[in-house]
Amino acid sequence: MIASKAVILAQGHRHSSTPGRRSFVRGELAPPPLLPLANRPLLEHALEWLDTGAIHEVAVLAPEGLSAHTSRAVAKAAWGFDLTWLERTPGAGVGASLAGLADFLGDEPFVLHMADSLSRHPLETLLRHEQLGDGEAILFVQETAGHGGGVVDIRARRTSSPFADHCAPAGVAILGPGATDAAREVDPAPGHELEHLADVLQRGGGQVSTRRVADWWRLGHDADALLEGNRFALEAITGDYEGATLTRTTVQGPVVAHPSAIVESSVIRGPAIIGPGARVAHSYVGPYTSIGRDVTVEGSEIEHSILFPGARIQHLSSRLEASVVGAGARVSREFRLPRALRVTVGDGAEVSLA
Repeated sequence: MIASKAVILAQGHRHSSTPGRRSFVRGELAPPPLLPLANRPLLEHALEWLDTGAIHEVAVLAPEGLSAHTSRAVAKAAWGFDLTWLERTPGAGVGASLAGLADFLGDEPFVLHMADSLSRHPLETLLRHEQLGDGEAILFVQETAGHGGGVVDIRARRTSSPFADHCAPAGVAILGPGATDAAREVDPAPGHELEHLADVLQRGGGQVSTRRVADWWRLGHDADALLEGNRFALEAITGDYEGATLTRTTVQGPVVAHPSAIVESSVIRGPAIIGPGARVAHSYVGPYTSIGRDVTVEGSEIEHSILFPGARIQHLSSRLEASVVGAGARVSREFRLPRALRVTVGDGAEVSLA
């Protein structure tokens, strides 16, 4: 195996680099590593993916104040590797933090995961039996939106630029010995660490290879990106709702419902997931919908949406679609006069009525 250790960079909030566009990773939503896809935080997906690659040791590096939240969010005793939680020194950039892991990494190659991407391919299928020299790296890349159709796997290519036209980092790299020393010069804005690291390695004479990958998703800056990631994750689920309380309900396709969930007089069409303590009554839940912990959906139709924990959707007159509803938010229709739609939302929310 080319690498037996991994580092996950659990970043804090990222903001949109597009002028005039407000990022969804702010306000009442969660930091990127804790954003839920198929009701599981992104960080948990990353750990599970590393578990498929014969990784023996993993260090999760999180900013001050976030490390405790991340460790609680993905508490699990069954990982096949030793897991270490580390907190970045206050004021230290990503580069300095990586450089501080020299003792953990030793003189070995390692996998660097930005905790903001998903792959349908097990890590083991992407790792090849090749050796990385000092300052060398392999970066996984994917096609950027709007250029070509499906992305196909091709053999590693070496170019004068770390990225081919219309390709962007997929959020994962394999770094050879000496990469932590080069990382000291890497302190870019969050979201561009891999590009800067590749530049630094090449300037130092290191060889950077890019490997295109298919069936991959990486976090963007708006709600559409999160919804696409949720769809990506839900397409991999296997139906399991035997323990849940379902009465006068029709289930179609792969649906996961927690044993404490209650579903009454409803139609649930998968892929969809219903979290612990959730209650769905007299409603339609369509494909690509994640219903979080303690959510209530009553007298409503919802599809291709994410409902964060504690959200309430009640008696809507039209289908809620392609929506992200934050934790504790409420969307409901009033029956008293004058007629009204009542919405309780947090900072940075966007409401569109049709």
